Amino acid sequence: MSLVESVGSPASMLVIDNDKFIVRGITFSANHLRSVKNRNVTATATFIHKGRTTHLIEIRVEDDQGKLISTCRLTNIILPKV
Repeated sequence: MSLVESVGSPASMLVIDNDKFIVRGITFSANHLRSVKNRNVTATATFIHKGRTTHLIEIRVEDDQGKLISTCRLTNIILPKV
């Protein structure tokens, strides 16, 4: 799950004005479909919703053979810097 968070939060950070706003995760859900031993994994983030104050991101984790390992959703809130 830390891999997914490490991909999902920066995705939001790439599309906001980081001088004016910060990103915080508010909801995380994960479905783990299989385990991986001694293989590499890749996490890919895709926006489902990119609003002004919230972002919903789907993150797919696949092994090096392209098999789906986990599918996760992360909701980020976009807050003004104070």
